[in-house]
Amino acid sequence: MDAEQESGTSNALVYSDKNWNADQWQGGFIEITSATGAGQVRTISGNTSNSITVSPNWTTPPASDSQYQVFERSAYRAMFFKGSEDYGVATSGSSTTLVDTSKSWAVNAWQGGGLAIVDGSGAEPSWYSIVNNDSHTITVHSPFGTTPDDTSRYVIVKELLWDREVPPRVMSQIVRLFPQIHGGYQQVCQSSIDTVSSTLSAQLDLVQESYIKIPAMFRRRGLAGKADALMPNMVNSLIANGKIVIPKPFGPVDGGADVFETEMSARIPGDGEVFVDDWDDYHRDYGEIHCGTNVRRSMPMLWWWF
Repeated sequence: MDAEQESGTSNALVYSDKNWNADQWQGGFIEITSATGAGQVRTISGNTSNSITVSPNWTTPPASDSQYQVFERSAYRAMFFKGSEDYGVATSGSSTTLVDTSKSWAVNAWQGGGLAIVDGSGAEPSWYSIVNNDSHTITVHSPFGTTPDDTSRYVIVKELLWDREVPPRVMSQIVRLFPQIHGGYQQVCQSSIDTVSSTLSAQLDLVQESYIKIPAMFRRRGLAGKADALMPNMVNSLIANGKIVIPKPFGPVDGGADVFETEMSARIPGDGEVFVDDWDDYHRDYGEIHCGTNVRRSMPMLWWWF
């Protein structure tokens, strides 16, 4: 959202013509894009119907000529990680540190985790290993390509899930980089899925309602162009004793819930789904739950194939 504001204070921006929902922008970011205060980026701590409160305070409060842009929290969600996640805007940095004076982290709470700068100065599709942290400073193992400053938006996670070829991602990086890296391969895969669906529908007299569509992302492997699952592929699951054991997708988290898990649960009948972490055991070796498990079953009494 781009707009011009009417007035500002040391920690707020006011636009009387707006009618936002209370705290709809909370946790997101606001950037002054031109005129008074241009270049400043802040985390949004809350909003009313016509004002946005930021943290930390503006260095230069916006004025009536200030142009601004708001980014929702969902623009910077991480994927493929375990444990805690945090995010914000740096206040300063050095070759191996990122400082955010608005934070009050426990000492070494992020040690061994990863940090990504996802927008602003130093933004790049790389994760940096965290050596240690104090209440508001993160120290990383390798020097940043560009020193973080007060435009640098970052995400930190407790435990990275390193993949074979594609490092853990932040959603904004997936949106920005995925088309560049993989081209139209998602559409190629979808076309193949549609072809199989059409064949099954024609030969088994199925309708679209017969299919359960679930989130998935793919990447091309090798010259043969075989499709690998970029995220743990939830279709490769195991059904037994009224339960469906599903690979945990490690998707973006919203309100503490994995959005891919939530979507999967909403699309399958009943409430017998169990999500299991198979990243190291199967996913890294090009398989999932169904590939590495088996179930002893009783043959049905009826000759179902007639």
